[in-house]
Amino acid sequence: MTDIIKHRGPDGFGYFHENGIALGHRRLAILDCSESGHQPMHFRDKAVLTYNGEIYNYIEIKTELEKEGYEFHGHSDTEVILAAYDFWQEHCLSRFNGMWSFVLWDRERRKVFAARDRFGVKPLYYWRTPQGLWAFGSETKQFTVLDGWQARLNKPIASEFVATGLHDHTDETFFEGVYQVPPGHSVSFEMSALPQGPRLPVRRWYFLPQDQLELTSEEAAAQVFKTLQSSVQLRLRSDVPVGSCLSGGIDSSTIVALVAGGLSSGSRQKTFSALSEDKNIDESSHIQKIVSKFKTDHHTTTPDFAELWGLLDKLTWHQDEPFGSSSIFAQWKVFELARRENCIVMLDGQGADEQLGGYPEFTGALLADHLRMGRLNAYTREALALSCRSRISLLTVLARTLRAIFPGFATKLQSLSGRRVRPGLWLKSPIRDLHREKALSFGELARYQVQGGHLQMLLRYEDRDSMAHGIEARVPFVDYRFVELATRLPSSLRVNAGVTKSILRSAMRGFVPDAILDRRDKIGFATAESHWVRTHPSLFRAELRQAVDLSAGLLSEQVLRDFEAMLSGRIPYNSAFWRVISFGRWLQVFQVDGTQR
Repeated sequence: MTDIIKHRGPDGFGYFHENGIALGHRRLAILDCSESGHQPMHFRDKAVLTYNGEIYNYIEIKTELEKEGYEFHGHSDTEVILAAYDFWQEHCLSRFNGMWSFVLWDRERRKVFAARDRFGVKPLYYWRTPQGLWAFGSETKQFTVLDGWQARLNKPIASEFVATGLHDHTDETFFEGVYQVPPGHSVSFEMSALPQGPRLPVRRWYFLPQDQLELTSEEAAAQVFKTLQSSVQLRLRSDVPVGSCLSGGIDSSTIVALVAGGLSSGSRQKTFSALSEDKNIDESSHIQKIVSKFKTDHHTTTPDFAELWGLLDKLTWHQDEPFGSSSIFAQWKVFELARRENCIVMLDGQGADEQLGGYPEFTGALLADHLRMGRLNAYTREALALSCRSRISLLTVLARTLRAIFPGFATKLQSLSGRRVRPGLWLKSPIRDLHREKALSFGELARYQVQGGHLQMLLRYEDRDSMAHGIEARVPFVDYRFVELATRLPSSLRVNAGVTKSILRSAMRGFVPDAILDRRDKIGFATAESHWVRTHPSLFRAELRQAVDLSAGLLSEQVLRDFEAMLSGRIPYNSAFWRVISFGRWLQVFQVDGTQR
């Protein structure tokens, strides 16, 4: 189980077993690279821990525990977790600021305690074998080496993915019978009372506050800057080199700016970017503005279609599950380049959009909120500003509003419209009801994006792409202090006068170039996917054919008919075609039996 994920920990390994308990670890040495940081780590004769992630405030917790009489033999955060558990027991989780998944064997109480961080930055899966063994892992592929494993398709999850692109929104995975401990949850059971059935008794230990903060725009901007600055400073704690991902957008540029402000005199930050052969999505000019301002040691890579196609099986194997677009490959190339340049820790800008309203659906939710509350003047002002700033028609603005108020009805209208891809019709059975079909306010949408939807998907992509190259990716926007601040701000501070992430732009004014803060487009590490489809139609057609054939009746021939319609120009390109291709490759790579359920 540890050998198959040696990419996650190329710096060492360790094992522990006693009386029906076995713990294994692959080490990526970040803090205390000496032997005193070795895992599984013992705490006296009381507990043993195997753990993935970082507790960024371990120094502060260690100082607090030393005042209580605890002595430490090294300077790793792993030792701090064990001492914190000994002192606070399971309540220790609320003390940690970081990303983690761990399994702890409490030898005194003969109890297993496993936990995952607040927002699911680090993964934790489990599966019960036919023989009754409970197995935990950082990646689901670890279960494939166990007796009794057979990869079976979870058809409801696969259907939702094909139709909507949604996944990682429940505790289920694409593999039937394999579950994840949800973000902000833990598991605790005694060996004398092993759980029965396929699921473990998980407990939610973290609750995101829902009350709204009453702050002026100036106060909010100051708090946003201060909290982000602290978050970045904590994430610079490392005994190995640290670098930053740079897409050229507001979020990654903010991280680079704050890192630059926290470096010691004479230090030079390393930054890494993915460029594109498609000039419509290439962000070179924006990237260069940041590189020039902060004098970073900059490195670039340009994803190539031929390489993507040759690596698709490897990408699929590392991701464990299908992925929604080929942008995953751009991220893969960035981490590959960083490792080559000896950057073992990378900071990235994931999470800001979900909290601060960076996606188009947030503008619809805000407009819908105005209508629900009878704020017609506010609706009109926001609609006109959005149309003007984003250069979209008022009809499109109205459509966003209607989708936010009547999401289920809007979906039905889309399915009846002519010139569009309708992936829901590619399925031979309807998908189950989704939470996203319910009308959500702006605040509810942000909390859902953070805790139950989009962010979990992006964090899984980032974890697999980074760890495939033995890199630890850190996400300052997902510091719980920032999340608790951002998601409690009034919607008018997050999206205002057609400007998304308004408060972040205000907070970073004077630190990040205006040309970046005033951007209205959103690209990220995109690839020329639609261009590749049209220049290599035979390859995509063959992949779609294979996916339909392997899907055991899940997919219909309509996929192929719509693909031909797209090539002829009768309907526009849709990333759903890639989802089907990725799904087909996953079925093949993991030899999934699709006949179940």
